Amino acid sequence: MALQGCYSCVKYLMFAFNFLFWILGCVILGIGIWIKVDPKSLKELAANDDQLKDFFAEFDDKYSYESVGAYVLIAIGSIMMLIGFLGCCGAIKESQCMLATFFVFLTFIFIALLVAGVYIIIVKDQVRQDMANSLQLTIDKVRNGDADVKREAKNLMKSIQDKFNCCGAGEGLSDYRGAVSDSQCAILNYAQPCATSLYYQLTQNIVIIGGVAIGIATVMLLGMIFSMMLCCAIRETMVV
Repeated sequence: MALQGCYSCVKYLMFAFNFLFWILGCVILGIGIWIKVDPKSLKELAANDDQLKDFFAEFDDKYSYESVGAYVLIAIGSIMMLIGFLGCCGAIKESQCMLATFFVFLTFIFIALLVAGVYIIIVKDQVRQDMANSLQLTIDKVRNGDADVKREAKNLMKSIQDKFNCCGAGEGLSDYRGAVSDSQCAILNYAQPCATSLYYQLTQNIVIIGGVAIGIATVMLLGMIFSMMLCCAIRETMVV
């Protein structure tokens, strides 16, 4: 017996939403495959943006960002397609099994997001120190590295210091241990540690990240509620 009334409305709303979700997953999967198959195209696109061009120029030799990014997009796209498929088919075919599997997937992802949020809150005070330690390692290369390593480290620190109007790692100019000529810091920024500036910039984006996370969590909760509503309604029609 087909679902009727409000349950029928929920059924088609869930189908429409998950169909759009499935399409978005296809797009993300396609982009990931494209980057993996033709990474040169990404560099060509990045060459048209000065900030992206500088970023890739600094990190190209250290990280295979194309491969990592491609695999991440492929994984995310595949998961989204699977969840969207289960939601669409489970709703339109009124399948308890598919809807239950859809619910389980959303539950696992919701718990993962919750754990990640709690973890970020717990370790947020450690983030600034980790930033300072990482920057200090780069400064040590500026002071003690060979010619090539020193040049790369100086370019990286100069880029960070110019962009964030800061100097050094966790203390400021003193992090260079007297090597003022190697610091390349502007005089006005001598007392402004880069770890503090980077941490401040990070905290400015937390509101946006938090808003997006709340939106995603809300959508996931609605999906979980609707899937359970449909499961219960389907079970009732089977009993009748």
